[in-house]
Amino acid sequence: MADTTVLLAGDLLWHNSLWFSAADDRARTGNGEEFDFLPMFEHIMPLLDEADLSVCHGEVPFAPESGPYTGYPLFAAPPEIAGQLAAMGWDMCTTSSNHSLDQGFDGLTHTLDVYREAGIPTTGTWATEEARNTPVIVTTDEGVKVSIVGGTYGTNGIPAPQGKEWSVAMLDAEDIIARAEAAREAGADIVIAHMHGGDEYVTQPNAQQTSVAEQIVASGTVDLVYGQHVHVVQPW
Repeated sequence: MADTTVLLAGDLLWHNSLWFSAADDRARTGNGEEFDFLPMFEHIMPLLDEADLSVCHGEVPFAPESGPYTGYPLFAAPPEIAGQLAAMGWDMCTTSSNHSLDQGFDGLTHTLDVYREAGIPTTGTWATEEARNTPVIVTTDEGVKVSIVGGTYGTNGIPAPQGKEWSVAMLDAEDIIARAEAAREAGADIVIAHMHGGDEYVTQPNAQQTSVAEQIVASGTVDLVYGQHVHVVQPW
């Protein structure tokens, strides 16, 4: 297997202050239709280009093309973001988070459509049970097959519709291990687990993070476990 560099990032959490800034940048640069998000990422874009695979975490759903856009606590971000993420160099996004169901199941499926139209594969939320049961594997230019599995600690008390509990991956070690095994069987050379969990702004992992990570690592099914959500640096 060729040497492979995978870049893993924390939350893309689209508070309204960010799209206000992107609107100002659009007025200055003339890039984009309504927003220009590239300037706020310009310092890390060389890193995205250098990596064989750059994986973002899309924490919030997208609004319809015409909006309305909303911030905390129920997010609906401008869909123009997705195409600009692709232009920045992001190759894939994880999508299971505490905000996955902010706009309900329809918002979840719309968000997946927006990413797909931008050419960005996603994992962690699904529009169908068949999609959930199909491993997502991205092949690098060198031919290395990489899969990401994982889940979220919760969805802020918003339940998935009855019969669609499969639509959001939860922070369930057995389920994550099973999906990692399926990815291996489907040909993945590298399997990475992401955990959307922990206590916000706390620099040490909580009991759930530690327990789930230890179970996943002990299974021998993944090469690396990483996390996001807490918005501060925690130890590996």
